[in-house]
Amino acid sequence: MMARHWKPSLLSPIHVAALAADLKAVWSAPTTDARLKKRIVRTVIHEVVADIDEEASEIVLLIHWIGGVHTELRLPRRRRGQRNSTSADILAAVRQLVLIANDDLIAGILNRNGLVTGHGNRWTRERVMRSGRITRFRYSGRRQTGMSHGLI
Repeated sequence: MMARHWKPSLLSPIHVAALAADLKAVWSAPTTDARLKKRIVRTVIHEVVADIDEEASEIVLLIHWIGGVHTELRLPRRRRGQRNSTSADILAAVRQLVLIANDDLIAGILNRNGLVTGHGNRWTRERVMRSGRITRFRYSGRRQTGMSHGLI
């Protein structure tokens, strides 16, 4: 099997400027997958240097962008034993939704309402399933096949 060498396509500066102007839309588009997002990030970031500020209890990230600009990003450092739990209200909603919808539909409902996991992530089928196992929700056979009783 021959190795494939990826060669970037050459875009005119006008095309690059047009993409950059609409980067937020490209990034947020449902057709933009993780692979494309990684390519975008690798294109615009030269390197990221991480350090820990013990006094402020923060993680300091210094982003070196292609073109020479630098951005400092400070994130709170998680303390030993600290947990990022999903809100009890969200878990209560999932308990109710579990009775009438499958995991994909529940994830979509939570995401459309701007709700995130305890770690600040978007909901996926796997995260809904994991939250159910952690909190011991009861699963019914109907749940895996989708909606029941026409409630959604």
